[in-house]
Amino acid sequence: MLWMFCCLLFLVTACSQSGEEDTEKISGVISKGQVLGYEYETAIEGSSFLWKVGHKQDSLYIKESDSNKEILEDFMVAVNKGTSVLVTLMISLGYIVIIAITTFILFKKNRKIIKASSGILIAFSVIAMFIAFESATDFNRILHDAEYYFLVLKNI
Repeated sequence: MLWMFCCLLFLVTACSQSGEEDTEKISGVISKGQVLGYEYETAIEGSSFLWKVGHKQDSLYIKESDSNKEILEDFMVAVNKGTSVLVTLMISLGYIVIIAITTFILFKKNRKIIKASSGILIAFSVIAMFIAFESATDFNRILHDAEYYFLVLKNI
């Protein structure tokens, strides 16, 4: 039992770090994101952040400073929100297609079933269309925001 404790203690001390890290040697990509041609990539180089922002073929490399930090973060938020809203839009459009296919199949099989379940199908269709419309308008607004922040960063 004592030898197991000694082995465990040896492993713990061998794997521990001194706690002092040289910040000049740290580098790597922190986060990435893209939506419909807008993209960003954040990397750390030493003690500063380096951003790559772009739209289609136009890319900028920007070192983060106090003057551009907020705009860079706003661009990142717009791209990330755009991705999540696009997923919501695709799911709601897929849901509308599923409802349409279900309605078509029920119509072909038995018209009495359609009459009995028309209220439910209409309610589900209206909800899906509302979510799709809301997502489409949000997505359009977010793309305009991303375009605005990209143009501001391009002109800095």
